[in-house]
Amino acid sequence: MKSVKSPNKIVLALLVVAFVIVPYFFRDRAARPGATKNTITELTTYRDAHKESPEELALSHFRNNQIIFMAEPGKYHEPSAFITSLIPLMGENEISTAAVSFLNYVDQEEIDRLVTGESFDEELAAQLLFNNMVMNGYAEYRDFIYAVWKENKENPGIKPLRLLALSPEIDWTVVQKNGDTENPDIIRQVYAAGVPDTFMANILQKEVIEKGDKALVYGGLQNSLSGVTVESYEEKMTAYGFPDDIKRTARLIKELPHVNSCTLLIHGPWTVDSSRYGIDYPLGGALDGFMEEYEGEEQFMGLFTGSTPYGKLQSAPGSFGSEGNYLLSDICDGYILLGPMADYTPFTALPQFINESNYEEACEKFPGPKEVMPRNREEYNNFIAGNAAQVSQVLEKF
Repeated sequence: MKSVKSPNKIVLALLVVAFVIVPYFFRDRAARPGATKNTITELTTYRDAHKESPEELALSHFRNNQIIFMAEPGKYHEPSAFITSLIPLMGENEISTAAVSFLNYVDQEEIDRLVTGESFDEELAAQLLFNNMVMNGYAEYRDFIYAVWKENKENPGIKPLRLLALSPEIDWTVVQKNGDTENPDIIRQVYAAGVPDTFMANILQKEVIEKGDKALVYGGLQNSLSGVTVESYEEKMTAYGFPDDIKRTARLIKELPHVNSCTLLIHGPWTVDSSRYGIDYPLGGALDGFMEEYEGEEQFMGLFTGSTPYGKLQSAPGSFGSEGNYLLSDICDGYILLGPMADYTPFTALPQFINESNYEEACEKFPGPKEVMPRNREEYNNFIAGNAAQVSQVLEKF
């Protein structure tokens, strides 16, 4: 879940298209105030003596933590594919659980059956994604599920890798008209099964920590922030009637005694309130300028933040919707570069995700005012594909 001024994801997506993406088409390349000559020199000097790959960074944190948050920066294929590529490395590092925010915990029995089945049931995988969010029809999420199934299929006779669903059921049927998503009474019904971040932390504690297991958590950027306070989110959740549910999942886990956890972020655009259009380079573009000093696979890096020059890089005011400035070492424990953001590609929509059998239910569960809902199955599927495709046009400006 991302921190937004309204929990209505679809209305937000439409606003992003209108007020973020479109203006980006008519501006010059985003500025990089953080990519100064002195900064680049310091970073390259340190990098030349400490050359960790993204996989090496991940494995180091696998060995030393019980809960590893791995945040996708948005619906970009490359970050998602990287997270998926780590699944074969989990077992050898005693990580028994792959936990995800894009499946509902209420469906856990079906998920267990899916990832331990004799064959991979694509229809069931699509149904489980649909149950979580009717707009979640993306191949990247299905591929992650498939990778867990494949790992279990190829390693019979040992304890299967578990795919753990973290999300509560979110009831979008109660949102009918404009204004509903600002109505605390309606929002309390939307989140009747639990506020996502708190719910996710509770499931991790119950299903992983209390059992002495380890988990890789594939979640959103905001869920994974343990050291950043987003005041607007806290104020909004308090106003909705959830004063005890204002902390993000990673922070709730970080505060548990005797639990080692970490956050690894993958490079991608950040929401930055102080930026003219609300989205910008992370850290003032320092890491993007740094990457340009290298070519090809050398641009793929794992950066320990701790007491390193990377960790001293500072976020712009308003990053993630927060009022403060943060060092990268406060934001995350490691940072992964997978090449320039401009080379990323968008998620791929699953064909006919909305079909004759689920169209009526998709209309009932549309996550926004029903007057802006797609009018037929074709429009619905195009809307899902279009939401992802827009990111490639945004990235052209980086």
